Amino acid sequence: MKITSQKLTTTLAWSHLFLLMIALFLLPTSCTKESLTEPEEELTTNTTAANSTQEEAPPERYEYYLDNQQVQEGTFDPRDQSLIVDVSGEEDPLVTGGALYKIWAFTTEANYVAWGDSYGLPVACHLEVGRHLADYAEQIGAIAYYEQTGEELPQFTQYANNYINQMDCNGQNSQYRTPSAIYKNHWGGPGAIITTFTPFMYPGWNNTVSRYYTFGIYNGFTVYDKIYYRKRLATLWNWGWNYWRFHYGLSWLDNKMTSGITI
Repeated sequence: MKITSQKLTTTLAWSHLFLLMIALFLLPTSCTKESLTEPEEELTTNTTAANSTQEEAPPERYEYYLDNQQVQEGTFDPRDQSLIVDVSGEEDPLVTGGALYKIWAFTTEANYVAWGDSYGLPVACHLEVGRHLADYAEQIGAIAYYEQTGEELPQFTQYANNYINQMDCNGQNSQYRTPSAIYKNHWGGPGAIITTFTPFMYPGWNNTVSRYYTFGIYNGFTVYDKIYYRKRLATLWNWGWNYWRFHYGLSWLDNKMTSGITI
């Protein structure tokens, strides 16, 4: 897996110089809002290829790991809330132009954090950010307020911005945060920008996200199935400038996003 601390801390300034230009080109219809923010047999992998009539899709291969050990597909259910699940993406070393997705599941938080540390990924920081903001939202009544009004408490927005700056999970100045783009289907359709965090989805976007894209090199995009960072599904570690379609091995994420954090 090509995840290193050096990549995580590499300056993203070059990508941000062209970020606005690319965002305008990529998302001509986007809406933006700053604050919305086994046995002895050889292991097999899911080699389903997204090489149908869609020319833009690279071949996709999937591997599965439980507590850092490669296992057969179907050994665990990534939807199991007793597991901590992440997904990493990289260029497939076996297929030119292909994409390799590794679905990692952990039975304990200690195992998860140890895995993250071994690859230089700030997984403990990401977990803490999500948990803390979810607790804070409940503490100040932001969840009840949204359910009554459909709006976000300004108090939460200001606090979340300050807290994420303070935590600085990726060791980057806040001005260099890498935004993500989300889409309503696998192959096109309208897109929207998530700059850092969105405690609930834009109108008409709840449980409709089927594709994800990150600007720049490496970030962690965490998907939650409930508002205000409750029911964590996974953090996606993207190698940059690539689409992730929530189909085949990632279909358990399809049309499930209700809140998210990109840091």
